[in-house]
Amino acid sequence: MPDIWQLGTEDERARVAIIGCGGAGCNILRHVTSPPPAIRIALNDAVHPSDVILILGGLGGELGGWGMGLVGRVARILGDATLALATVPFTMEGPIRRQLAEAQLQLLQKRVDGVVTFSNDRLLQVARDLPLTKAFAALGAIMARPASSLSDVLGRSDVARLRRMLGRVREWRFGMGAGREKHRCFVAVEEAYASPWFTSLPEEVRYAVVLVSSPDGGADAAEILRQIRLRSPQAELAWAILSHPPDDDRAVVQVLGGV
Repeated sequence: MPDIWQLGTEDERARVAIIGCGGAGCNILRHVTSPPPAIRIALNDAVHPSDVILILGGLGGELGGWGMGLVGRVARILGDATLALATVPFTMEGPIRRQLAEAQLQLLQKRVDGVVTFSNDRLLQVARDLPLTKAFAALGAIMARPASSLSDVLGRSDVARLRRMLGRVREWRFGMGAGREKHRCFVAVEEAYASPWFTSLPEEVRYAVVLVSSPDGGADAAEILRQIRLRSPQAELAWAILSHPPDDDRAVVQVLGGV
């Protein structure tokens, strides 16, 4: 049976720095709520003592993509765990920008423990009727969710184990889903695996970080983990229960899947 472990079981929280690189990264950063002791940092701010560095930005530009790689290199020197969440340009932006993004991605994968990519092309599936600026804002809000949630739950004793997990696979995917009423856990997991940026087959997932927010935290978390185990039977799971708004009757699940 693959391993399963719960995040955030100790009182001392991990120190997390969430870093926005370039225009896209800073736009995403606006949506991130950083609970203490996490801190939000723009690329040119002072260095903050951290255990985990969450790097946000867009690939294919002159600053963001290279800046993410630079932050990853510095974080590795400092011994911090690193996870990058990066956008990939639209196909219509042309081959030069796409080739630049690919070069930046390859460098980033060498310098951080894990990379989650979000293709702009797939943004059209969830925001096809929105103006482009509002569509990018919607994507920023989506990317901010795992950054905020991980900042909220990670304990310092989780960091080394999470870093080993991130480094064991080359590609990470993100999916999020929500469900209501009797079958809310089933619906939430189905929706998470069907997310536009979760492009791998469920059975291909080897490692997963599962973040659960629901009105019935413990029972719903157990059912959500069971549903994920059914779909990804070989996956090692790290999981946590997030705080839940009292007026929200949904079960919400975020899945970071490594393939």
